[in-house]
Amino acid sequence: MLTLYIHNISKCAPISDYEYVVMVNAEKIAEGKVYNHHRADGWKKLVGKILKSESIGEDDIEDKG
Repeated sequence: MLTLYIHNISKCAPISDYEYVVMVNAEKIAEGKVYNHHRADGWKKLVGKILKSESIGEDDIEDKG
């Protein structure tokens, strides 16, 4: 089973930072952080940032705007 854990590490501010872990069964296959996500943009954009981070090979990604 594929599981994506996303944890807000900035106390639910309007612009938040997140840690994420991607698991397949009991094996961790990816982890990292997303910085400066605008919560009003929603969870789908947050997941998109995680996908972008993993596809470009960066552990951490910051929103530039």
